[in-house]
Amino acid sequence: LMAVHAATHLLAWRHPQARGAAGRCIGQTDLTVDLRKAKRLAHRIRSVARREQLPHEVTVSALRRAREVGRWLARWGWQVHVDARLNELDFGAWDGLPWSAIAWSGVQAWQDELLHHAPGGGESLAALAARVRSFLAEPAPAMRLVVTHGGWLNAWLHVPAGTTALAATDWPPAPPHMSLVRGAAQPRATKHAALRPAAMSICRAVRPPRRKSVVAWVADADHSFIATLFPPRSPP
Repeated sequence: LMAVHAATHLLAWRHPQARGAAGRCIGQTDLTVDLRKAKRLAHRIRSVARREQLPHEVTVSALRRAREVGRWLARWGWQVHVDARLNELDFGAWDGLPWSAIAWSGVQAWQDELLHHAPGGGESLAALAARVRSFLAEPAPAMRLVVTHGGWLNAWLHVPAGTTALAATDWPPAPPHMSLVRGAAQPRATKHAALRPAAMSICRAVRPPRRKSVVAWVADADHSFIATLFPPRSPP
C-alpha cells in the first residue's frame, strides 16, 4: 500500500569517503568512491534493516558516492530510489576547486551570512534546508532509510523550519563518513540554532576535531561540506 503520511523517523547514513576530495571544496562534484567501502556500508544498512525488521527500501542521492551504495543493495533485492533532493550543497563556482584557490573574501562573506549567502553563487543553506524539508514532507514509510551527505545531514538536524539565522561559530562538523544518524524526520526549531534536536543521535562515538581556522581545517580534511566556519585569528 502506498504511504499516505510523511515519514516520522529517519535513518540516514553519510556516504563513504569520496576519492579525490582531500583539500577540495566538494559539494555536487560527482567524485567516485571505493567500491569496497560502498559495499561495506551497504552491508551495515542491510544489517540494521534485518535487526530492526525494516522494509528493504532505501533512497540515495544522485551522486555516485551515495548511489554506489544503492547499487549494492539493489543487487541484494532491495528497492532503491534515487532522489537529487538528497544531494550535497551546490557550491557553484567553488565546487571542485582546492580550498586554497578560493578567495578568503568569499569565505568571509559566507561566514557573515551563513544561512542565506550562496557560496560560489551556488546554493544557500536556507535553500538546502528547503529541499531537505521537501523530501521529508512527501508520503513515505514511517521509518525512512537514506544515504546522503554531510551538509544535507547538518541541514536536517540544525536548520529546522523557522530558523532565521545561524552563527558560523556554532556550525558543527558533519557526521563521520559511513556513520548512521537517527532522528525525528521533522526536528523542532530550538532557541539557539547550534543546539542539536533532542531526538537525534549519531550512532558512532568519535573524537570531535580540534578548533581550527577555515583555511587550516579544510586543507587537511576530506569533508564534502565546509569543514569548519571558525574564523581564523587573522585573514590569510
